[in-house]
Amino acid sequence: MTLHEAIEKVLKENGKPLKPAEIATILNDLKIYQKGDKSRIKSSQISARVNNYPSYFFKDNGLVYLNNWDKVKKEKTSITPEKKEPRKVSAESLNVNLKGNPSEIDFLTKNEFEMIGLLSDLLKNGLPNNENLNRCGIYAISIPNDYFPEYYSPNEAKIRGNVIKPWTVEKLKNKWVKNTDIVYYGLAGKKSFRSLNVRLGDLLRHGNGKISTSGPHKGGEILWQLKNYERFALWILSTGEPPEPRNYEELVLRTFHNEKQKLPFANRQF
Repeated sequence: MTLHEAIEKVLKENGKPLKPAEIATILNDLKIYQKGDKSRIKSSQISARVNNYPSYFFKDNGLVYLNNWDKVKKEKTSITPEKKEPRKVSAESLNVNLKGNPSEIDFLTKNEFEMIGLLSDLLKNGLPNNENLNRCGIYAISIPNDYFPEYYSPNEAKIRGNVIKPWTVEKLKNKWVKNTDIVYYGLAGKKSFRSLNVRLGDLLRHGNGKISTSGPHKGGEILWQLKNYERFALWILSTGEPPEPRNYEELVLRTFHNEKQKLPFANRQF
């Protein structure tokens, strides 16, 4: 399959126009098309291929359309979350919608987070095929009810290979938050579009020790210094495009901090 055929396939299956970055994300995550050197496809490559095949595609307001979509189809597909302006969400409006205490699993279920699996399975098998993972959003990591914190020392963490800058056990103990179910909140799409699929892929690669000096998911990496993290669960909540994920995450973290006087264990800043 050629790249332009893969782009055509993605647009047909989604039934609506998409941004080049969204098409690239889907192709990379689902491995519909792979380059000869196995490197990730960039949005610039999607744009270049679209421009070179006017018989297949046309672009309008930053979106890629199939050329055989008629005007009625175009008008219909333009009314999509991707086509709309991002919803400007204030902390005040979000606060009305938050239900419960962000330090508890009950908060996740009440606010329509979706549990997508245990870290043991996700680290081994990767992320599931879930449409919500192709959107921006926030995510949480929860611990089981009977979990008691134990920690990998800096030397143990270095041997395991999934922490760039490990903390001392004493510092980790001081960071632990008692009487909570949640050890981390994160987001995908802080300033520009980034899917949960991409961000959580970074998280799992980091957890598996596929790291550099800067990442790919340096934020929250002390999570991997908790022993038995394989038992932790990963939850997602898809949102609109930026700034909504960041607004939502900041509000959740501030509400958590107001309740516990600490941020979740693996979070370091609002």
